[in-house]
Amino acid sequence: RIKSTLGLPVRNFPVEAQVLERLRAGCAERGLDPEVGEALAGLLIDHAVKLQAGLVDRAAGGERGEAVVVGGRGKMGRWLCGYLRAGGHRVRVLDPAASPGEADSIADLEAAAGADLLVLATPIASIPALLAALDSARHRGLVLDIASLKSPLVAPLRAAAARGLRVASVHPMFGPSATHLIGRNVLFCDCGDRAALAAAPQLFVGVGAQLVELPLEEHDRRMGYVLGLAHLVNILYGRVLGASGLDYRRLGEAASTTFAKQNATARDVLRENPDLYFEIQQLNANTPALAAQLHTALDETLGAVARGDREAFRRIMDAGRTFFLGG
Repeated sequence: RIKSTLGLPVRNFPVEAQVLERLRAGCAERGLDPEVGEALAGLLIDHAVKLQAGLVDRAAGGERGEAVVVGGRGKMGRWLCGYLRAGGHRVRVLDPAASPGEADSIADLEAAAGADLLVLATPIASIPALLAALDSARHRGLVLDIASLKSPLVAPLRAAAARGLRVASVHPMFGPSATHLIGRNVLFCDCGDRAALAAAPQLFVGVGAQLVELPLEEHDRRMGYVLGLAHLVNILYGRVLGASGLDYRRLGEAASTTFAKQNATARDVLRENPDLYFEIQQLNANTPALAAQLHTALDETLGAVARGDREAFRRIMDAGRTFFLGG
């Protein structure tokens, strides 16, 4: 009730970061894997947030200005609303899924004209039209997109900056299930307004995140590997197992450590939004080249096995080991 009385938010991300670091350090001092401390901190934070959410009577915020989240009723939009409120923003939502009577909802972009921050948390295909609808004379606040791919947005983002909008492009490298930002990456791309690029990371200072500046035109090439390839491998893994005719529980009874780890990753990937994951593959201009690399790697590896070429197989594994571990 103290938070309600003082108008404080349920979450305080900098404090959560301190708690997590203390638990990681405490485990390390006792000879335990620091990830045990991280997992424990996540459980404690989750439980505390769920408990307090029913006790805090009103949303806090306002001292850092007004933020409007377009798409604020989507999964990532909801996460951002909570994060921004916790950081001291007064948050409003523009989303067709919002009810007209909701206290924090607005009807159109015109109502967002006075906002200090405007975040576009909408499907990639909708962002160019939203940017084109913004008037730099009226929308003077910081404008950010959080799209997973940038190549369809390069021209619209640069055009918006050229018109005088304070625009930067952001990519949080985590999903809406994130309970903390310790060690998580947040990417920032320059759209032509260096002041906006400098302002955007201030939203994530002090919460333990890794803040990385990345050229706008380079973003999708890297995403082809860190998102596209990582997703695709796990989707294919699930597809092959699903078509095997074998019972998942029976396989689990004979599981190796590697199988169990891979299953955990694949389950996480396959729980995600298939429409978003389709866009990450389909809208990235680098996907065809990446697919060709994947086919080549598969052919080389299975070809070595079919020929009985132990040395070729060893070279393939050695090359991968060198990439991950060095010489």
